[in-house]
This record gives sequence, C-alpha cells and structure tokens, in this order.
Amino acid sequence: MKIGAVIVGAGKGIRLGNVDKAAIRLNSRSLLSISSDIFLTVKAISSIVAVVGHDRINWAKRELRGRNVVVTEGGKRRRDSVLNGIKMLDSDIDYVIIHDAARPFIDRKLVGRILTQLKSGEKAVICARKVSDTIKSVKSGYVDKTLDRDRLIAVHTPQAFERRLLIKAYTKFTKEDFTDDAQAIERLGTNVKIVDSYDNNFKITYPGDLLCARVLAKKRSI
Repeated sequence: MKIGAVIVGAGKGIRLGNVDKAAIRLNSRSLLSISSDIFLTVKAISSIVAVVGHDRINWAKRELRGRNVVVTEGGKRRRDSVLNGIKMLDSDIDYVIIHDAARPFIDRKLVGRILTQLKSGEKAVICARKVSDTIKSVKSGYVDKTLDRDRLIAVHTPQAFERRLLIKAYTKFTKEDFTDDAQAIERLGTNVKIVDSYDNNFKITYPGDLLCARVLAKKRSI
C-alpha cells in the first residue's frame, strides 16, 4: 500500500476578506508550510503535492524550497484542485489523503488513526467531531425544524480514499460542486468510515478563527 497526500490551498479566502489563506503566517510560518511539514514527518506517506492558486505557484515553490513537495495549480472548484493534485502524485500511489492547508493544527496521531483504518481495509475514511450545539434547519428566515444532534457530526480534514475510487467519483459526478471530498464517495454508495477528530483541528475561515489560531500558535510554538 502506497500513500500520498494532497494539501489544498487554492481557495480565495472570501469569508476572510479575500485573503490567500495558504500564505497566512503563524509565528512566521505560512499555513501551507505548516500543513505540509506535518505530512513530511509521516513515513508511510511517500508523495506529497501542494495545490495553490495559479498566481501563487512561484511563491509556493519558494516557501517549500528544500522539501520533497510538488507544487501544482488549483482549479475553479475544490474538486478541480483535488483532481489536479491527485494527478501530480507518484503514479504508484494507491491511497490519497486530502487536507486543507487552512487547518494548521493537524497532528501525526490523527493522521495515524486514519492510516490505521486504511490498512484495515477501509476505502474511505474521514475525521469528525460530534456536534454539541443544537442545530436547526432554516427556511425563509424562520426555523424549519430542529435536527437530532446525536446523529450529526462536524466533518474535518484529513480525509483519505482509495485513489481510483475518488477519481471514479469525481469523474462520474462532474457537474456537482461538493463541499468535501467524501460527498463524492457517498454518491457512489461506498461506506465512509469516521474517526474522531479534535476541537483544535478547526479551519481558518473567518477573522475570529484567525485570531484564535494566532493565540493557539503562540501557546504551542507552532
């Protein structure tokens, strides 16, 4: 079993004020380099690709200089960026781990739990946290109904899949704009295994997230 990783950092960061999130620095290190470095420490991962915006290719290559990470250009949608990354992995890669560069507090233990599931025979594995808030669906500005939070999870990355399976899913459902890669796998009818994530594995999406990240980075000397 050969495993590769794709670090996705091609988003425009609209909700953060049109900021290139991959280039945000925590304690002088970019989110792209922080996320890439974690996967470089995992011996089971033999090929890593970083996906960035077309105007950030040269920056990313400089940022990751000296690291065994291939840099490639993202696409218009997340799915396009992921597929671009997968295509740049070594040809003999069997499984691929997809991770958001904007989640800089990933650790090797979580990656290890995901890899353990792959080695046990799972073809699709995601990490998630149980929802603690009461969740309601909304219609026309009013509460539609209250959902059963015992059946709800908040999904994070990394997410890992058999390479051929993910390519098959994205090739089959070309017009759909999935918000995470597991949705494409679900559409195929394939079971998706869940492992526990942790609260600090949050995605930097809004200004408040960035503030929290900077505080946490100082405490952890990231």
